Order: sequence, then C-alpha cells, then structure tokens
Amino acid sequence: MDISIEEEAGLPLPKNWIRGIKHDGSAFYKSTLTVVESEEHPYIVQALNAARKCALPEGWVIKETASGDGRNDYYYCSPALGLSMWDPPSLRACLADCLRTSGFPAAADRILSQ
Repeated sequence: MDISIEEEAGLPLPKNWIRGIKHDGSAFYKSTLTVVESEEHPYIVQALNAARKCALPEGWVIKETASGDGRNDYYYCSPALGLSMWDPPSLRACLADCLRTSGFPAAADRILSQ
C-alpha cells in the first residue's frame, strides 16, 4: 500500500531538515545544512531507493504506462491480489527500517501497522 499524504506528514524528520507548505498546499522538505529541497520526505526517498533494489514478492510485476506529459512511468501490480500501486510493495518495510535505524521505532511500528 502506498504511503498516504497524512502518513507522510506524520513522519519524523532527519536532523537539520524542515517541512514547509507551498502556496498550493503541498509539502516540501528542505535541509537547513545543504539547502537541498525536495517534494518527497527524506526518509521516503531513502526507503524508495532501498525498495527499488529489492526483489519483488512472488506474484508482483512492474508495469509501464505513459503519463499525461508523454513520459513513461511505472507501477507495481499483483493480478492475483487485484492490487496496483505506484510505490514498490516493499516500501513500507524499507521505510520502517530507515526509521528504526534513525532512532524512531514508534514511527516504524506505525508505518507497519497501516
């Protein structure tokens, strides 16, 4: 299951990162040390990189689709389960690992309980 906007908003931030809100209401994240800015939560970026390296669970496949702007995009689906999602199926486990490693075991448990 993909990470919801509400779940993302409830995640702790790494040291020296802040969360801001743009004029359109969307979140952004910024490192106060490097001034790097991202629309993705830093722990989710780390977890996505790890999840994309994991083997897919049995029965899951990656499908390609054209986005509205003509770029190719990818999603994950399990025909047997009738599920599809944009994020890799192992994202929650990888995010929980990132959070635990960073000293946030309660946040890791919340992600896994969803």
